[in-house]
Amino acid sequence: MEHQHLEDDYLYEDEDALSELRELRSKIDYARKNGEIERALFLYMDYVHCDVFRLYCKNAIRILPEFMELLDQHPEYYEHRINVMIGYKWVISAIDCFLWYSLDDLVAFYKQYHDLCLKYGYSLRTYYQFLWDFLDSHTELQNTFGITIKEAHYMWRNEKRDRLTDSESIEDDMEVLYCLIIENDPETALSIISPYFNEQKKGREIPHHSYFLFASYYYQHKLLEPMLKNAKLSLEFYDRDFPDYNTYISVRSQLFLFLSFRYPQKAVRIFKKILPYAPDCQSLFVRMVFYRSAYKMFVQFEKIGYPDLYLDLPRKISGNKIKSSGKYTVTELKKLFYDRAKSIAEKYDKRDKETRHIDKLNEIICPE
Repeated sequence: MEHQHLEDDYLYEDEDALSELRELRSKIDYARKNGEIERALFLYMDYVHCDVFRLYCKNAIRILPEFMELLDQHPEYYEHRINVMIGYKWVISAIDCFLWYSLDDLVAFYKQYHDLCLKYGYSLRTYYQFLWDFLDSHTELQNTFGITIKEAHYMWRNEKRDRLTDSESIEDDMEVLYCLIIENDPETALSIISPYFNEQKKGREIPHHSYFLFASYYYQHKLLEPMLKNAKLSLEFYDRDFPDYNTYISVRSQLFLFLSFRYPQKAVRIFKKILPYAPDCQSLFVRMVFYRSAYKMFVQFEKIGYPDLYLDLPRKISGNKIKSSGKYTVTELKKLFYDRAKSIAEKYDKRDKETRHIDKLNEIICPE
């Protein structure tokens, strides 16, 4: 999904997390062997949380059916069904980013989530919320699901709220996204999010992400001043509340691109802060966004004759092109980051049987 409102702070391979997973697996097995069923159910939830938010989702997807099977075998603990559903919800928010799942796998997982909502008596509100966003990235699957993006959005807004539903702030942010990218209606989007902009309402990363969405919209429409205004506000909020630059890499990467059109030195500072973390980010999609944003920034810098840069390039990015002097021309960096972004974009396009990511990489936009 292009929109990653659940992008987590922990995006890197973490030896402590791997160790924790092994320990949790051992505890689950012990609890089950000794008939401690409720303890095992709680441990399954801990396991899924650790894997989704600190590692790769692969282990979570493998263990969720086991989690669900144990619950189904013990109806006396039926209240734990919310934890099973939250686990599936965590996974569905991230699964599109991981290339070891085919497009058929993604479709199957969405349909499974739909069926589980019905099985355990939950509203389909979250299913349709995720589905319209997924279909926006995979429009060719509308026939497969038998529903259009707009129909899925309508169903989302009209299904009842329940314990599985996202917070009001996340839903409002998603509605802003819909208004901007599907309806091309910034006025309605602004009316929805204004209470957050005016600090009448608050969310964990709202209005941070909402300002980013408006900056992205104005970037696409080549409107420089509103793009810069919203990008600066977004960055200020993220820097205030999430100062660690190994977080929100996808958003921050696009923000430095937006800011580069007027504030190249500030853009470079942000780029340098992210640079050490990006190549080890476990989300290949996030890495691609960083490389793509860097490439487009250097395209802009080449146009304005920006001077050479001194960078401590990670070897995972520079490969055999690393320079002991640390001095690189903008043209060299442009090509380097294009090649990195292209190699990943091709993998996603191959999975999705389209050219969307390569097309986006090659699209050069210059707001005026």
